Amino acid sequence: MLSGITAQTLGRYQEATRMVEETMSRLASGTADLGSGDKIRVGRINNTIHTLQAAHKVVKQNQDLLESALAGTDAITAVVNKMKEVATEAQDDQLTSNQRQALMDEYNELAKEIDYVAKNTEYDGTELIDGTFGTKSFIIDGVSVDQSVSVELGDLTWSGLQLGGYTDDQGIIVVTSKLDTVTDAQDAVARLEASLATLEGERSNQLAKIERFDFTISHMERMISINEESIASINDFDEASEMAKLTSYRIEQQTAIALMAQAQQLSANVLHLLQG
Repeated sequence: MLSGITAQTLGRYQEATRMVEETMSRLASGTADLGSGDKIRVGRINNTIHTLQAAHKVVKQNQDLLESALAGTDAITAVVNKMKEVATEAQDDQLTSNQRQALMDEYNELAKEIDYVAKNTEYDGTELIDGTFGTKSFIIDGVSVDQSVSVELGDLTWSGLQLGGYTDDQGIIVVTSKLDTVTDAQDAVARLEASLATLEGERSNQLAKIERFDFTISHMERMISINEESIASINDFDEASEMAKLTSYRIEQQTAIALMAQAQQLSANVLHLLQG
C-alpha cells in the first residue's frame, strides 16, 4: 500500500514539475498557452493573411507597372506638345527659309525622342508602350472570391500615334509629317492634336487603373492589419494568470515532496517495528 501511495505521489510530483517548467517557459517567451480551438483559429487567420499578402504583392507590382507606363506617356505627351508649338510656328507663311529650316530641325529632333521614350519605357524587363504589350490579365486572389483584372497599353511610338509611317484605314501609306510648307505644318498640327487626344485617352486609362489599385491596396493593408490584431488578441499573454498557475504548480510540487517524505518515514518506522 505504501509503495502504491509513493508511486502515485511521485507521479503527481513529476506532473507538477512538468507544468512548472512549461509555465516558466511561457513566462520567459511571453507566449500564451492556446487551446486546440484557438490554435485552429490562429491557423485560419494566418491563411487569410497569407492570401491577402500574396494578392497585395500582385496588385502592387501591376500598379508599379502602370506608373512606369504613365511616366513614359507623360514624357511623350510633353514632347508632342512641344512639337505642336513648333508646327504651329511653322504655319506662318512669312518665315524665311532659314527660320523654317531651324523649326524643321527642332521638330525632327523632338520626333526622335518619341520613339526613344516609347521603346525605353519598361517594367521588370517588359516594354510597355511600344506596341508590344497589348492586353494582359492577372488574378487577384481573394479570401472568398478571386478577381481577374486586365491591363491594356497602347502603341505610343511615332507610327503608333499616326504621326507618320503608318497605313490608314483605306490602306494608304501615310508619310512622316513634315514642316516644309505651310500646308505641311497645318497637316502636322492636325496629326499632333489627334495624337494628343490618343495620349490623353491612354493616360486616363492608366490613371484610372492606378487609382483603383490604390483603393485595393489600401483595403488589403487594412484587412491584413485587422487580422494581425486578431492573432495578437488570441495570443495575448496574461502574465498574472501564468504567475498564479506557477504558484499553484509549485505548491503541488511541495505537497508531493512532503507526502513522499512522510511515506518514506512511515515505511522506515514499519520496517523498524518488524525488525524489532
